[in-house]
Amino acid sequence: MIAVAFYSCAQQKKVVKKLTAYSMEILPGTVMKDEGGDAVPVKPAIVLLVYAETKTNTIKWDSAWFENKTYKLIPQLSPNGSFEVGFRKQSDEKIIENADSSRFLYQLYLQPVENGLPVPAGYEHGRILLKAHYNGRVFYRKSDAPLEIRTYDAM
Repeated sequence: MIAVAFYSCAQQKKVVKKLTAYSMEILPGTVMKDEGGDAVPVKPAIVLLVYAETKTNTIKWDSAWFENKTYKLIPQLSPNGSFEVGFRKQSDEKIIENADSSRFLYQLYLQPVENGLPVPAGYEHGRILLKAHYNGRVFYRKSDAPLEIRTYDAM
């Protein structure tokens, strides 16, 4: 029985070949002012994205945890195996995620959830923990620490 459990975990792990996480700060377009006409300080929103290269397009993405917060995963499957992510925060280097031709590429948007689920055992600070379903089984995968990026400038 123990060998079967390890085998199923190993099979689930092979389904996701690569995870790359990114974070970016988004500031509101309109700046609020106080009664004296001074700009009111705003806290930027942090957007988290994970790109998952997989062997199948039948994974059901569920939820994620980062810095003790729960997120709902909103997946988008690339029709051509590629996504333009943005730019490295400190340079103009463009970041493009590509999957091997025999694999699939998901962009996973992490939407914050109020009153989220408890953080599962095995969570590591600074990394994103993903939960998904494949072939009737639940599996978890950890990303590396998110790389800070910036998006395209607004026109």
